Amino acid sequence: QNLFRMVRMGQEAWGREDYPRAEQLYRRLLEISPNWMMARNNLGYIATAQGRFAEAEEHFAQCSVG
Repeated sequence: QNLFRMVRMGQEAWGREDYPRAEQLYRRLLEISPNWMMARNNLGYIATAQGRFAEAEEHFAQCSVG
């Protein structure tokens, strides 16, 4: 599947507040391309929006590791 299409679909799901679908797409994207930090960052935002703050912190921390 086209990775950029998955990103767009995830953004669209996020915009509709369909967090489960957005999360599914971003997790799939990371399975295919584990270093795609935008997907990891967006997972952090999704977790934050759902009150899963410890999980969000883990995602954001992985983004800052360089």
